[in-house]
Amino acid sequence: MIDEKKIDETKYKKYDPDSSDWTWKKLYIPVYPKYQFWNGVDTSSLEEENKVIYFMHNKLKVRGDTVFNFNENNGKRYINNKLLTKEELGNYVKFHHSILNFSLLPSHGFQQAKQGGRRGDRLDVFLYEISSIIENKSWNGSTIKKYCTNFPSGGEPNDIEEFIIGLGDISYFFRTFYFPSEDAHLTPLIDHLLENLLENGKQYICRETIKNWDNKSNLNSYLKLAVCFWKLRKQFLLTYDIDVKTYDDGLDIDSIFPDCD
Repeated sequence: MIDEKKIDETKYKKYDPDSSDWTWKKLYIPVYPKYQFWNGVDTSSLEEENKVIYFMHNKLKVRGDTVFNFNENNGKRYINNKLLTKEELGNYVKFHHSILNFSLLPSHGFQQAKQGGRRGDRLDVFLYEISSIIENKSWNGSTIKKYCTNFPSGGEPNDIEEFIIGLGDISYFFRTFYFPSEDAHLTPLIDHLLENLLENGKQYICRETIKNWDNKSNLNSYLKLAVCFWKLRKQFLLTYDIDVKTYDDGLDIDSIFPDCD
């Protein structure tokens, strides 16, 4: 296990919030190793200098990541489509550096694939493409392959492809990185959220062939999915006795977004 003495107590002291000493000590270290996938990983390989752990015989790097991004250009899309006012968008932006919005994810190329070329760092589109890779047992033709090839510092492309396919199931992938839990109460809720994310991502990817395509509806659904994700993440973290409101310096998802349906 990680030597916690090496982890600085100061919140967000040196690194981006999703990769800071604080986030590793308060979220990734106590929570992720409880899940079957991470339990078998030698987390002592965590590097103090750049906050990365290695997988697959040191071939693949994993770092902290933000899940949803409504900042800057991504957020303008919702204002321009008159789905949100500037003030309403601000409520989503508040959760960018929330503990509800942090996860582990393979580094660089993989993270760039999530962020690039899909109008706003879309988790739903990313998951749909990952699902397609796993089902086809190949990433040929995927934009994820393109980004992992162009940004290979997180691992060699062939190793990343092997890693994705080796997970064998999109549900396992989703739990491994976003909801590392086998809680019986949470399981159907996690499955339902994943199903909705995949369907919304499919509509975006296949928008030219799906009848009655409406970009505004798809964007609006994505906003709702983000809130549902954060609310479920709160439930998930509470199973580990993490007081999310305290960790987020008083930010309360339920007071800002009473509903997610």
